[in-house]
Amino acid sequence: ISKSGGLCQACSPGHEPNPTQSSCVECPQGTFSTNGEPCIPCLQGTISTGLGAIQCSICPAGFTSNSARTNCIACQAGFSSEPGGACVQCQGGSTARSGGLCVPCPAGNGDTTTEPGSCLPCPLGYSSDLGGICVKCPIGQESFPGGQCIDCPPGFGAEVGGLCSPCKSGQSSISGGACVNCPSGQFSFSGGLCTNCPAGYSSTEGSESCTQCAFGQVSISGDECVDRCQAGQAWSNLFQQCAICPIGTFSMSGDTSCTLCPPNTYSPNESSSCWSSNRIGGKMRVSTPFDEFYLPDWKHQIAYLLDSEVIDIIVLHTYSGSTIIDFEIEDPSEETMVGATSQIRALSGNEKMLLLYEWWNSGDERMDEFDYDVIDFKVFAENVNAEDDNDEVVQLFAPSDIRSMQFAPNPDNDNPGLDSGFYFDQQSLEIIVTVDSG
Repeated sequence: ISKSGGLCQACSPGHEPNPTQSSCVECPQGTFSTNGEPCIPCLQGTISTGLGAIQCSICPAGFTSNSARTNCIACQAGFSSEPGGACVQCQGGSTARSGGLCVPCPAGNGDTTTEPGSCLPCPLGYSSDLGGICVKCPIGQESFPGGQCIDCPPGFGAEVGGLCSPCKSGQSSISGGACVNCPSGQFSFSGGLCTNCPAGYSSTEGSESCTQCAFGQVSISGDECVDRCQAGQAWSNLFQQCAICPIGTFSMSGDTSCTLCPPNTYSPNESSSCWSSNRIGGKMRVSTPFDEFYLPDWKHQIAYLLDSEVIDIIVLHTYSGSTIIDFEIEDPSEETMVGATSQIRALSGNEKMLLLYEWWNSGDERMDEFDYDVIDFKVFAENVNAEDDNDEVVQLFAPSDIRSMQFAPNPDNDNPGLDSGFYFDQQSLEIIVTVDSG
């Protein structure tokens, strides 16, 4: 300021020049000045209550300044402040009374919006940790107002944020788990545990009752019904055990009796199929599990090896982890022989069956092109005894220390290509085959 005819002088702290800069006046309430500069308002959370303030006073925690910066006022419920700061809302799971500090809600209480400044109990199906917000209970748990999430008892379940209720029939749960279907071989009533079906009974997944196994099937407690006897066998009520089907009969897995082969067909002991007379039948076991076995691919690969189709096929699930195929190999037709240059194509179906066996038995490299791991391979033929009219079925190449049999073609056989075969043990197999030039 400057007075009339005088020099300019600075105002003292807490003062500022009047509008004409002729005198110094005290800073009004809510403002301050430290060095005679124009007075400035106090910051949020600070105040000045008198005239001529050289600094602002800090409001305590839980309070802030009014708009005029002349008084400290309490933060509203649910809000709080740091000393000298503005009011801010408490974080989720904590609250504050008016003028107080934010404090965490106790466990099970996290509702801070219904009544600002209060921690209300979490509603049904919700809960909170200490200082946490209310969240839905997970699957398999429930809660009551203000409580913690607890596991549903066995046989009961709950959706997210729901209450425990009995699992429906055919389902159950472990403590704190979701309701799931009872597995095959078990059942349950509503709210009950999965219970094993008794022996001789079974069920499908998610069943509320058990069904008696079909005739020819059995089960142990809690397991699926399975065929009592494997293919080539039948149940004997007399001896209460599976009996091997004799020569000339066959059975499928689970059959309760052996069936006679149709006329002009034959079968060995324990057979699942009958083969045409004067034909060589094959039984191949591969390591591919039954449910993964793809018959069209297997047929395609046999046809590729032998240049011929496979016929009279039966696929069996007899051993766990593998598949058995009964089959014959088709003779070449006149149509397929036109213009043929393949020596293998000219062979009869019987000759091709013997050739395939020889390749497998000797580890021929051509079997490397066959994508299936052959665990076992047997071939059978019918040996006609002209003296007493009694036929017998023989397994060709049965292991033996001496020559076990000679198989020659029947004069009436339509497959003249097979001349003779001599069969020794599996380590010294010799097959002599001649093919007609025509």
